[in-house]
Amino acid sequence: GLRGLETRNYKHRLENFNNMQYLGRMSIGPFNVTGIFDTGSFDLLVMSTRCGHCANQKYDHSQSSTYQADPEGLRVRHSFGSGQVISRRGYERVQAGTLVADKQEIWEIEDHDIPALDVSGCDAIVGVGPTQGPGDSRLQGEKTLLMNFAVDRFSVCLERGGLTKPGWFEWQGQRGTKGDSAFVSAPVVGKHHWVVKQTAVKARTPDGALEDTGLCTDGCGAIVDSGTSMILVPSKHIKVLAKYIQIKTDCSNLKQLPTLHLTLGGHTTAIPPRAYVLRVKKSDGSFRCRSGISTLEKQSQVGPVWVLGLPFMREYVTVFDRTERQVRFAVAAQDCSILPFKDASTTPAPTTNTSLVLHHAQEQEDDEAPEVDERLNLYPSWARAGGVNIEL
Repeated sequence: GLRGLETRNYKHRLENFNNMQYLGRMSIGPFNVTGIFDTGSFDLLVMSTRCGHCANQKYDHSQSSTYQADPEGLRVRHSFGSGQVISRRGYERVQAGTLVADKQEIWEIEDHDIPALDVSGCDAIVGVGPTQGPGDSRLQGEKTLLMNFAVDRFSVCLERGGLTKPGWFEWQGQRGTKGDSAFVSAPVVGKHHWVVKQTAVKARTPDGALEDTGLCTDGCGAIVDSGTSMILVPSKHIKVLAKYIQIKTDCSNLKQLPTLHLTLGGHTTAIPPRAYVLRVKKSDGSFRCRSGISTLEKQSQVGPVWVLGLPFMREYVTVFDRTERQVRFAVAAQDCSILPFKDASTTPAPTTNTSLVLHHAQEQEDDEAPEVDERLNLYPSWARAGGVNIEL
């Protein structure tokens, strides 16, 4: 039950796994688990002893006094972009910091084929989508973890500057409440996902020229997804972006690459090269640079689908508000402190001195692309479901 409103505020530290996954600690019954807090899914899935081949078998229902079996014995297949999961429903006490939910619906994983989960040692996928997911009508009466925690909003931000820098997931919290002047708001335009309308994609070159790519002029659906390691766009859009973004594999031209301007809910955000370029360590210790923008072929009721994954959350403190049905953005300093949102369309060109003062005056060496381990790459949880069309 509810344990007083003051306990709803909790700032959760997320451990960084090679800039591709961020895991937070919580407990399910008597077991301490580390999970991915996934804005792109809805259910709480946990690695369990029911899964014979799983690298992690953290949760054992037979050792928990607070476990309740599902009378229906329901088993379902969850489709994740990175693979399939087969799980069994149960009910359990779940705690994240000061937040507690009794009789929370959980799904014990019986089988999966997502190697990235075994590599990182992830024990759970914690869905924090805005509502229940689409699908089985038998599941529609169940409350999500956000509902049972009585949390209306939460924020996500990932620190920049190396493999050990943590992320932060703040339940409820004081950041970005409605009317906070440091943030701008974009309405959520989907039924099931944290999706906002994206209406322009422009490229600002280092000499200050701003070129319109022509993408998303009729509207795209941009999903802000903490369960996706990269930025995903349709392959046709990748071909257009390739005219502007030509990354040298030896990483020598990062300073010559453009900053992408994405207009989200009428506000223009800036995605600099350090956000969309990834550095992969080679066996000899040197680095190969590659694009952190990959392909996803999905068409939705609001247009072609883009997914703004972890790279976006290194640039912006993002607040997800399920009561107001809004996503809010403020500029993230390197340590995730909040800098007021500045619309990139009105920002002076980088050649002027003022732009250095603009976002990151206090930061040194903050333009390096993150080092990653590609084995940990996670695709969005819903990417495999159905065909090309998706209802967001």
